[in-house]
Amino acid sequence: MKNLAVIDIGSNSISLQISEIKGKSYDIIEDYKETIRIGEDVFKTGIISESTIQSIMTVLEKMKVLIGKKTDKKEKPYIRAVATAPFRDASNSKDVVNMAKDKFDIDIEVIDGNEEARIVDLYASANFQMSKLNALTVDIGGGTLELIISKEGEITDLHSIPLGMLRLKNDFLKNNPPKNNEIEKLMKHIEKTLKDAGIYKKINKDIDTLIFTGGTITNIASIYNKREHLRDENVNFVDKKFIEFFLNELKDKTFEERNNIKGIDTQRTDIIQPAALIAEMLLDKTNCDGFFTIKGGLKNGLTIDTLNNHGIRMHFQENADVRLSRILEIGSKFFFEEEHARRTEKIAKILFIKLKDILKLNEEDYKLLEAASLLHDVGSYISYYDHHKHSYYLIKNSDFIGYSSNEIKIIANIARYHRKSFPKKSQKCYAELSSKNQELVQKLSAILRIADALDNSHKSAVKDIDVKIDDDSIKIMLKSNSKDADLSLEIQSAMDKKNFLEFIAKKEVTVK
Repeated sequence: MKNLAVIDIGSNSISLQISEIKGKSYDIIEDYKETIRIGEDVFKTGIISESTIQSIMTVLEKMKVLIGKKTDKKEKPYIRAVATAPFRDASNSKDVVNMAKDKFDIDIEVIDGNEEARIVDLYASANFQMSKLNALTVDIGGGTLELIISKEGEITDLHSIPLGMLRLKNDFLKNNPPKNNEIEKLMKHIEKTLKDAGIYKKINKDIDTLIFTGGTITNIASIYNKREHLRDENVNFVDKKFIEFFLNELKDKTFEERNNIKGIDTQRTDIIQPAALIAEMLLDKTNCDGFFTIKGGLKNGLTIDTLNNHGIRMHFQENADVRLSRILEIGSKFFFEEEHARRTEKIAKILFIKLKDILKLNEEDYKLLEAASLLHDVGSYISYYDHHKHSYYLIKNSDFIGYSSNEIKIIANIARYHRKSFPKKSQKCYAELSSKNQELVQKLSAILRIADALDNSHKSAVKDIDVKIDDDSIKIMLKSNSKDADLSLEIQSAMDKKNFLEFIAKKEVTVK
């Protein structure tokens, strides 16, 4: 399978994600969404209206054409479409499913709430070190609320509850702006529904991480980021205090007046208030000082789940460390030579351990060197010529887990200077770092230069290294994989690249 397209038919919109499969990773080549409030019909009348059915067919036709344009013409892409709450509730959903099959050869799978929750949790696991968390993951949809409770990576409870934003808006918020008594009734309903489902008994102060997904709650995160002048990431954090402030800001504003709130999705102004209320209520029941959001929980989870069904397991599913898994996924995305990358990282780690005291490095600095070592050659995806510069660009613009935006810049710079010229303050990528981080880049890139050189042949000729340090010198002694192994290429390469480490350490470096 070269290309995969997943379609998420929800209460509020229909979304398409097209991916190119790259080993144990995937590259999203198209994200497309159209707002169609299927739930508007269903939650009032119990059926999908004729006009809405036609709108669904129009969107599916557009998506089928888009899939054809964006994917390899030589190999038919695999298409998986799922429908959620409105199709579960509508009495005529089978007719719509049959129509999509007849018209576009698209099989729509109507999934239940627990399956929806499982798929969302799959994507959460790709973004968080769940084995170290007691987490509540919540998918806030238009029709239902999916809640996944997990303890140290193991799911203990799944719940699907009819507390979707569109459903709540239709049932309780009849006026524009909503009246205070409507808000009070809505809050009491949410409280009672969660309590009756046994949720409050299970989400006590033991919960240390609250994760939300869904378009409305991620829009709240985008609003928060704009106010705090933060970069809008795939994973975002929202402070608890902001939710209280935001709810006060929404109060007494008409849906039209809410359009003036910077960053708000104008198609969500009437349903954003219930999402914020649910977030506030769940925060109050946990020990969290805020919550995380992840974008595209269901459709990304669908992509991963479909790949799993085809025998492809992602890096995060094979590694306990989700941070490292994401690094390897980024490498796979750019077709890196994994064996060389891992070998370089192994040698870099030995050098780091041996040199950290004389270079005045901290243990935490290694996670930066680790990432740069594994990704130093990804720029070859664009061109081998000047690939170190291309590596900087690709790393700086990749979606990491467990690194701040500032740390990503440092990693990109370390990879940028693993070969060729030394860092210069006249170079923009280096100049934008603080003097402290510039010094760190110098030290770590000097180590990476040697580590990369010691696998110059890309044949893992060097089995191990030993490092001896005295007042004037650093001696690096190589151990080969076999008695007759020729290490001359690695030795010569390391000697050619040792000058930067000599400059940094103020010691002569020898390799033999």
